[in-house]
Amino acid sequence: MARRDPVVDIPANAYWFENVRVKLGQKRPYGVEKVVEPQGFRKMDSGYGHTNKWRNYKSGRRRPQAVLVNKVESLCPSTAAVFDHPLWKVARLPDTASLLPLSATWLRMLNIEVLTLLFKRDQRTGVEIRRGVTGRVLRRLCHRADLDGIAALAILLREAAERGELKTAIAAGDALYRGILHVATRGNEQLRCVIAKIFAMLIQRVFPFARDRTSYFCFQGVSPEKLCRLFVFSCQLRSEQFRSGRVLQASDVDMTISPGWCGPLGFLYFSPPVRTINRAGAQSILDENHSALICMWETASASLDVHGPATLARREALSVGNISDVISCK
Repeated sequence: MARRDPVVDIPANAYWFENVRVKLGQKRPYGVEKVVEPQGFRKMDSGYGHTNKWRNYKSGRRRPQAVLVNKVESLCPSTAAVFDHPLWKVARLPDTASLLPLSATWLRMLNIEVLTLLFKRDQRTGVEIRRGVTGRVLRRLCHRADLDGIAALAILLREAAERGELKTAIAAGDALYRGILHVATRGNEQLRCVIAKIFAMLIQRVFPFARDRTSYFCFQGVSPEKLCRLFVFSCQLRSEQFRSGRVLQASDVDMTISPGWCGPLGFLYFSPPVRTINRAGAQSILDENHSALICMWETASASLDVHGPATLARREALSVGNISDVISCK
């Protein structure tokens, strides 16, 4: 395994656990431990005692030993490969190290559908070459709502920054932010469970490269967990209000991000939090918008924590006069 790095280890360990849990069909760490390490349970007067270490795998605070990873691999094939995913590699790469000699190798480790977006064969020579990074490519990677799409966007972002392609770096940062919100709402179960931890990792290790000469992505004051929860809640209510019974689509998520959505918490914007690189010290309109955005998220998240999603969902259902929705929210 790679050197210890808590910023990366926490989401990687948690994602490994969630993959194991889902493949074993369990709901809690207790159930996973009972299947994988039944010998850890001992008979006691009050019932059965066990180590509880699997709770720390779920949180990401504990890193599984190679022996345990190999044992789990025999029960749940392909789970060990989680630790070798390119997303962790790009997040571990020091700021001063060059990504360019490594990016093609890491990209080729991704899903074949991602590769077709990023590579093509030269018709004259037959040699595989990289495609240009266009808005269409970034959107398709964003809409994948999976770990490979997030990894590809992270690599493209660092590549662009290193090459001095600042416009592309900002565009890739925008797509990466949107991709995270797509994962939070449309990703598979195991990825949705850890996307806030992955988001926190990317804020520290990848988003700092998303900047040009005048602006940069600023997540100061943003709680990844609260923002993801708030966005998921907003998407669910929007979907119920406008497309009852339909599975959440990429277009639904895009519309909730921009232009935003008006629900029981008021009008919510989810545009990327961008600030101005202002050396003169004066606050720009972009900075004022950034401050308002963070304040809005904090206020809405606090309301969601106090009232709970069920109460707010009932309030929303009443506001649109749909009694069946009110009943279903009880």
